[in-house]
Amino acid sequence: MTTSESSGLDLLFQRLTWPSGLVGERACVSLGSLLADVELGAETTNETLNWMARQDLESLAVLGLLALHQGKLQGAAMPPWEVVLQSLSKPSLLSWLLVNELYAEPVEFMGNPRPEHLHSGPPPATFQIDPFFLQHVENFLPPVYLRHAEAMDREEECPGFLTQWAFEWSNLVETTGLPLRGPYVPFWTRQDDDHLVCLDLPLSEVYRSAFLRTLAWAADVWGGPMDKSMRLATETCPVDLGLWRVSPGKTPVVWPSGDCTRGSVDEPRACFKTELYKMWQQQIGADWVIAEASGRMQENGNTVHDLDIIGVVQACTGPGSPDINRVFAADSWRVIRWEPESLLVFGGAYEHEPADGWREEYSDWLLWRLAARSRPIAVPRWQWWRSYRSVWLPSPFLAKSFEFRCAPDAVKVENDNTEVARWVDWTYNLREMTTANITPSTGQMLLIRRSLVEREAARLGGVFAWLCKVTTYDRKYSYQPFNKDHFALDFGTTRIVR
Repeated sequence: MTTSESSGLDLLFQRLTWPSGLVGERACVSLGSLLADVELGAETTNETLNWMARQDLESLAVLGLLALHQGKLQGAAMPPWEVVLQSLSKPSLLSWLLVNELYAEPVEFMGNPRPEHLHSGPPPATFQIDPFFLQHVENFLPPVYLRHAEAMDREEECPGFLTQWAFEWSNLVETTGLPLRGPYVPFWTRQDDDHLVCLDLPLSEVYRSAFLRTLAWAADVWGGPMDKSMRLATETCPVDLGLWRVSPGKTPVVWPSGDCTRGSVDEPRACFKTELYKMWQQQIGADWVIAEASGRMQENGNTVHDLDIIGVVQACTGPGSPDINRVFAADSWRVIRWEPESLLVFGGAYEHEPADGWREEYSDWLLWRLAARSRPIAVPRWQWWRSYRSVWLPSPFLAKSFEFRCAPDAVKVENDNTEVARWVDWTYNLREMTTANITPSTGQMLLIRRSLVEREAARLGGVFAWLCKVTTYDRKYSYQPFNKDHFALDFGTTRIVR
C-alpha cells in the first residue's frame, strides 16, 4: 500500500468517527469498497483490524465491524472470526450481535455468550455520581437513553442501573482522559438555523460505551434482562443492517416537480392541484398504487414545498364531509408491531388484525389507512432522514399475514410468497447541513398491488382514495426561520349529496 493510499485510509478512519452521521456512513461505505477491492482488500482488512484494536471505547470498536459488514455487502471475503476476536479490544453485546451477522454460524463470544467480561463490576460503596454525568447525558446522547436507564432502574430485577452507568462512565472518562466540557447544543442540535441533525462528540461515545457496559452488567448480575439488554444494545447501533442494503433511489417520475412557485399567491395552489390530479389519474388502472408517500416537491430559494399522501379505503355514511386536516393530525396513531428474524436487520413478519380496529370516523366518513409506520430496532442515526419520514408497511387488515425483507432496490413485502407491496425512498437534495426548522430534502413511498387494495375496498364497502396535503415553508430572508402553511384536498372519495 502506497503512502498516499495509507493516508487515504487514515482519513477514512477519521471520518468514521466524525460528529456528523452522514460523513461517518459515507466513510464506512468507502471502507467497504476498499475491503472488496481485489488489490487493496487484504491490506485494508489488516488496517481495519489494527484500527479496531487501538480503540479504547466499545462504541468505536463497533464502527470497525460495520466497515467489515459493508465490505461483505460489496463482496469482500471476511477474515476468520478468531482474527477478528484478537482485534476486538473492546467487545460488547452489540459487537457480539454484529459478529453473528457477519458469520453464517453462531459465534461464541469471549468463549461464552454470557457478558461477565464486558463490564467493570459493581461500584464501591463510596461511589458518588459525578454531577456532570446527569447534567449533560441528554446533551451527548438522545434523551431516550436516560429514559431507558430510569426504566431499568425501576424494575425489581435490575436495581442500580443508573448508578452502574455513571460508574462505567467515570471509569471511561479516566481511561480516555477526555476533558469534561458541556456542548453548546444538545444532541439533536439547534432548529433555528442551518445545523447538523445529530452530533456524536467524543464524550457521546463515552456515554454510549458506558451504556453498553451497563447493559452487560445488567444481563450478567441480574440474569433476567438478557433479552432486553440485547434489544437496548441494538438501539445503540448507528444503522440498521437491512435498511443499509436499500439504496435511496432517484425521485420517481410520477412525483410532481413542476415549477408552481411563480405568479400570485393563489396560482401555486391551483398549479399543485392540477399536478396532483394528473398524478391521481395515472393511478387509475395501474397495477401498483401509491398507498402512502411523503417528500420534497420543490426547493426554490427561500420557498420549499412538501407533499404528503395518505392512501385509504373510504366509505360514506351520510352527507357530512370532514376537515381532512384532522386526518393528517392523527397521522402517527399506528405503528406496526412485527416479529424480527434478527435484531439488527429490518425484516420479519406480522399477522392479520381485524379491520374494525383500524377504522377511523370523521364526520360521515369511514376511513381505513392502507399503510402504517414501522421502526427498525436499531436507531439509524447515520440515516436519520429515514427515521424522520419513517418506513411504511401495508396495514395488517389487508391480508392474513405479511413477510418483509430488505433488497437493494426496496423493502419488499410478500403475502403467500407473492410480492404485494414495496417501500422505496429517495434523496432529493440531502446535505450534511440541514436547513432550519423544515423537513429533510428526501422522499419515500409505499406501493401496494391494486388487486389487494380493491379486494379489501369491496369487502369493506368503500373505495380507494387519496388524502393529500401540500405544505409550504417560506421566508423572506435566509437568516429568518421558515413560516409554515398548508392546504389539503382529496381524490377518489365518494360523497352523498343532500
